[in-house]
Amino acid sequence: MIHDKKVRVNDPADPRFGKQHLLNYIKQRGFLKNQNEVAGFMGQMAHESNNLTDAYEGGSIQGQKNKKWKNYTPEKNRWLGNLSYEDAWKYRGRGDVQLTGRRAYTWFQNKLKNSKLFKERNIDIINNPNQAADPDVAALIAETYWTSDYTGKRKDGSSNLQHAGRAGDIKKQMALIQGHGTLDGSGNVREKFKGSYKS
Repeated sequence: MIHDKKVRVNDPADPRFGKQHLLNYIKQRGFLKNQNEVAGFMGQMAHESNNLTDAYEGGSIQGQKNKKWKNYTPEKNRWLGNLSYEDAWKYRGRGDVQLTGRRAYTWFQNKLKNSKLFKERNIDIINNPNQAADPDVAALIAETYWTSDYTGKRKDGSSNLQHAGRAGDIKKQMALIQGHGTLDGSGNVREKFKGSYKS
């Protein structure tokens, strides 16, 4: 995802958002099976959200005039599922994985609408996309992104992302998330997290 320091978000991010919250979450949930997968998952999330410091992508509402949002319009990127230029801004990246585009927001809302968290807190990221930046919601979305069939499932029941992570195949997991196999610096981020998680 794109991070532009000149148009950093003005929306107030929850101070809980960050590395420690996500580490606590994965320890509690136990969905990562080995050190390779922990390093791959944490490194990928850090790569997507500027070292787990940006709960939101972009800047103030005036950012709609910035050229970057044109890359998210239906004309430029149909895969994101945005229906208009306004969607490109509305469904910009949020949370640990920087969920982006109407298609992704709709998929995860439908996938998680019956989860305990979404039901108890009346979460609706389609109509209120800023909820995707809430640390608890963001962590659940990140887990689901990693473990669900969003990027495809294997015969053994694991997701394609889980398989790549457990094998330490950072290039493959980057390709699954971003549609390309370049490292974009995430290899260095991934190394930072080897050993930061104790099972």
